[in-house]
Amino acid sequence: MSSFDVSACLISTVSLYTETDTYIQALGPLLEGLGNVLYYNGTDEDIAAVLMDVCGDSFNGETTNISCDLDGSDIFTALSTACDQVGGKVVLHKVSVCGDVMGEANVTGIESISLESIPFCMATECADGLGFMDILVSGLALLDEIIPAVEGETSLSDQVNEVFNDGCLEISIQSGTGGPPTGDVTFSVASEKGCLTAKNFKVGSPIKTAECKGFEVQMWMVDEIGQIHSMKDTRKCLMKDGASLILGECDDSGENINTQFGYNYFDNTLFFAKNAFIVADVTGKRVKMLNKKIGDTSQKMEPIFY
Repeated sequence: MSSFDVSACLISTVSLYTETDTYIQALGPLLEGLGNVLYYNGTDEDIAAVLMDVCGDSFNGETTNISCDLDGSDIFTALSTACDQVGGKVVLHKVSVCGDVMGEANVTGIESISLESIPFCMATECADGLGFMDILVSGLALLDEIIPAVEGETSLSDQVNEVFNDGCLEISIQSGTGGPPTGDVTFSVASEKGCLTAKNFKVGSPIKTAECKGFEVQMWMVDEIGQIHSMKDTRKCLMKDGASLILGECDDSGENINTQFGYNYFDNTLFFAKNAFIVADVTGKRVKMLNKKIGDTSQKMEPIFY
């Protein structure tokens, strides 16, 4: 399960930012430009000028539904160079924001912003398929353990979860390819009700729990992008289907985000790669993918390695 372990990636990436501020300084022009767009009550021409500075020639020219690709821009070059200087690796991200999430700050009438090819700097120890959201959620889980929420107040994780769960703000990895499982590490996933089990081994069948026996239908292996392959048939993977966890076809192209997962060693949760606040839950007879609840034992998953 080490190929999608987020905790080691978090610690190594934080070290990149604390040892030197090279990358942080390179982020300045991007953050300043976006701040000017969101908070500057100027004309459309003023906003367009700011966006040209941020996006370069890829700016779509609109000031209501803003779209641009940073690839090739001065900011892209500066961030990529800074990441290389600190010894990290660039993982391209896409950020989509709708106007509602800006609230009163949206004084210019923006309906949506979509930025592609944002070079996020991560430690080279991070496995392919891990990105900004994995780092964020893992960090929040650690903080929740260190600084528990005061009774009656919302935890840090839950506060951030509310922002992302309404679908108005999305941060995702743009690139990534999968493939057959790598290495020879196989494991079962144990919960308080038993191990995750593909009892009816057919595509579309629900994942349930059963006593951990080490049967093939309870054994899994992870590939480079966090797909969890069944050892009974490595062409079949765990898949999120709405609020359910099912057995599905693996997608080695990396385009089907519903087959991509991560594991957080800080709070022992198996989470959905697209939204790390959605985690496996064994409250009912079938395994579900539900909103994360701090300290909920029905969401605790422990790997058993073979």
